[in-house]
Amino acid sequence: MGQNLFRRDFSGQDLQGADFRNTILKGVSFAGANLKGADFSSAYLDAADFTQANLTQAAFCRAYLVGAKFRQANLTAAVLQRAYLMDADFEQAHLLGTDFTHTSLRSARIDSDRLKDCCLSHAILPDGIKPLVMPAGI
Repeated sequence: MGQNLFRRDFSGQDLQGADFRNTILKGVSFAGANLKGADFSSAYLDAADFTQANLTQAAFCRAYLVGAKFRQANLTAAVLQRAYLMDADFEQAHLLGTDFTHTSLRSARIDSDRLKDCCLSHAILPDGIKPLVMPAGI
């Protein structure tokens, strides 16, 4: 896509498979939206709101997600490799099989129990611990 979409409201919309690669989405709301399989790779999503969104199999590779809200969002099998998630909020998010490989979760709000079924290889966790290899399910 590669557009600048500041403070747009996509709440509750069906955007399954949408292409937001290389797009600037600062302050955008996707609350309650269906974003299954959407691609946000290399997107700039500062303060984006994904509360209760369906992000199953969505891609956020190399995305900038500082202050993003993923409260109660479904991130099952989502790929967030090399994403930057400082101050992101994952309160009660569904993270089954979510891939955080090489991702910075520094200062993200996330319950450690929710990370047990995620791929955390080379991830930087909120407490600063950087596991060398931790496959999903460990």
